[in-house]
Order: sequence, then structure tokens, then C-alpha cells
Amino acid sequence: MHSHYWLSGQVGWLASERWGVPLVHTMHTMAKVKNASLAAEDTPSRPPGS
Repeated sequence: MHSHYWLSGQVGWLASERWGVPLVHTMHTMAKVKNASLAAEDTPSRPPGS
């Protein structure tokens, strides 16, 4: 099983335990990382940690 976002990771964790299969989680589009690469005139679109 493979998940990509925090909520699908939580559901994936429960499903992987129920089905007895491994879970691989690849986090994408983390606000902290996206906000760090904004241009000086841009404002963050999401709060940190989301």
C-alpha cells in the first residue's frame, strides 16, 4: 500500500494493519517546504505544518 498525504497516511496505516500488507508513505507538498521557496513578494497559501 502507498500513501501520499497525511490523511491518506493515517487511513493507509489502519488498512495496512488490517490487510497485513506493508505501507510506504511518500509525503508531498508540505507547506513548510513550499513556503520556504516562495518569492519575496508572495504570501504563503497554506499554514505551516499542513
